[in-house]
Amino acid sequence: MASAPDPAATLTAAVRAFEAARARGDADGTAAAALALPAGQRFGTHPGLVPALIHEAYCAAAGPVRARLAAALARAWAYGNDPTRATAFAAEALDLAGDDPALQADALDAALLTRWGPDDLAERLALTARLTDATAHLAAPEPRLAAHLWRLTTAWECLDIVAVRRQLRALDLLAEETGSARVAFFATSRRAMHALVTADLATADGLIAETVRLGDRAAEPDRDAVVHSLTADRARRVRDVDTLGAEAASFAEYGAQEGIASVEAQAAVLWLDAGRPDRAVEIVTRIAGLHSYAVPCIVTWPVDKLLGAYADWVEDSVG
Repeated sequence: MASAPDPAATLTAAVRAFEAARARGDADGTAAAALALPAGQRFGTHPGLVPALIHEAYCAAAGPVRARLAAALARAWAYGNDPTRATAFAAEALDLAGDDPALQADALDAALLTRWGPDDLAERLALTARLTDATAHLAAPEPRLAAHLWRLTTAWECLDIVAVRRQLRALDLLAEETGSARVAFFATSRRAMHALVTADLATADGLIAETVRLGDRAAEPDRDAVVHSLTADRARRVRDVDTLGAEAASFAEYGAQEGIASVEAQAAVLWLDAGRPDRAVEIVTRIAGLHSYAVPCIVTWPVDKLLGAYADWVEDSVG
């Protein structure tokens, strides 16, 4: 697997733009640079300086700009594995959005990032419906991309296969309309996921390879996470124990290095699938300990479990 572009380069460029705008007293430039900062984050990693810089611009802003900066703050904290801290900023962004569909879409996407746990499904469904309504007459690709991805996620969670197919097609169309490598990356990776779930391995292999290429081209920060997940899911499908072990080790190393319990938990599941319960026990013991320590519900739990349930259903039906 080729190395993904270093997302630190995107983040460094945004920080430098922020500092340059601040130095020349350019409030608009500072706000614009602050809004770009979350785009360089990898999901789950520590956010570092990003929330502080966004907050600096947020405190000086008013009106629509403050709404967007509040949403950016929520996004930065949620991507930084601290959704509780993100919640208040997402709520403020929604309050400030008023009747502006573009601001509403931005705020709703941020709010959804704070509602990824398995206990939040009802609220996630409601927020996704609002996001779909807000983007219905928007031409800008980013809010439309967010709406399709969230609707696809909730469709998988509800095993609404017709809606899954419709959103996959919507993502294909958006990629064709925009010519954006980033949109194509998401469209292709989601197609790959569907191919794996439906046991179409030949199609999945081609789509995974294309996902790698598009992720490189778009310099997508979450490229590695997406590709590793697809690779692990393919290995599960064909019972490839060697690849499962390699992916389990990769997940475990990254989760331990970055301090992301959900990634380590996924590593434990992969070790179980690889026939190494001893390695899984090591991880569970490390992240949960021998005390009554409450491990937070991981954000990917609903989709992982329900995709697995659907894959089993497809296999039983075909068999």
